Amino acid sequence: MGLTAATWCFSGAPPAIAEIAAHFAARTSIKAIVEPIAQAPDAPPAIVIAFFRERLFDWEKSEHTLRAYGFIPSHPYVWLHLHHSMVELGGTLASGPGWRPTAAIERLNRPWRELPVFDRLLLWLPAIGAYRPERWFRRFRDLFPDS
Repeated sequence: MGLTAATWCFSGAPPAIAEIAAHFAARTSIKAIVEPIAQAPDAPPAIVIAFFRERLFDWEKSEHTLRAYGFIPSHPYVWLHLHHSMVELGGTLASGPGWRPTAAIERLNRPWRELPVFDRLLLWLPAIGAYRPERWFRRFRDLFPDS
């Protein structure tokens, strides 16, 4: 597995990781836990979204930027809502390499319980190799557009 990364720029200081986790949980209705890294107690904590078996870690914070990492393949719902949380907290996605939202996943920008059941099923499935729900999502949504 590799890493997914995204960087957000802020006009002031970036928000605290606990604030990001709380905002993510409020947007999605899914619990996001701030968990210290046992092997590196001085490192920033991780955000764990156990419902999806996802972890956002190795936060790199500078005066006006914040960079987050997660495992590849990235979970479309988690990263989309992380992005929108960052934007609502005053950030903008930095240019350059890294994760980017796509039009295919923008329709997931709503609380978990408001998604159609079929979408929730696809997004809840774990990654298998390089296959993540986003690929399945695009493929199956074309077959069942009204579900």
